[in-house]
Amino acid sequence: MGLFLQTAILPGCGEEKARSAVSALAQKDGSLELDVSGCKFFSSSKGVQILFNENCAGYDSLSDGLSELTAGPVMLLYIYDGDFWGYFFCDNGTELDRFTPMPDYFGEDEDPGPSGNAALIAERFGVPEEVVARYLVEWTDEDFEGEHRACEDDEFYIGDCWQMVDFMAKLGWSYPW
Repeated sequence: MGLFLQTAILPGCGEEKARSAVSALAQKDGSLELDVSGCKFFSSSKGVQILFNENCAGYDSLSDGLSELTAGPVMLLYIYDGDFWGYFFCDNGTELDRFTPMPDYFGEDEDPGPSGNAALIAERFGVPEEVVARYLVEWTDEDFEGEHRACEDDEFYIGDCWQMVDFMAKLGWSYPW
């Protein structure tokens, strides 16, 4: 089995509010397998980041629920089975954007929804749109054969699920190794 990982960025949110929202969501939706004691919270002047417990399952419902309970923005970033990364971005319980570099991963009949609004993400995180746009591209077979990076200073290549870490860094947040 590959790596399944979920982390959330809650700009402008305090840790107490974030913990309370995670706890309420765990009680509200048992299908998420959300274990508050297994989550790790990291606070900074920008807000809170949450690294969710192992086996937590629920991408869009997790981001929507946290955003609704905190009445603010939430970007849920994930790695799916070690194959690719993606995100859901919500504000006040409403999904505003989502992205996956492999929209046909589950088959061509599956509708992945809207994918990657660089202007919105750039505006919300106060970063250049052209930088965000470099990450919001579908991966091709060639991406798995080469060593291409979205930005020169990135640690991870396009086609590597850990590219999520480089994307987070461009948004001004670091992955809590």
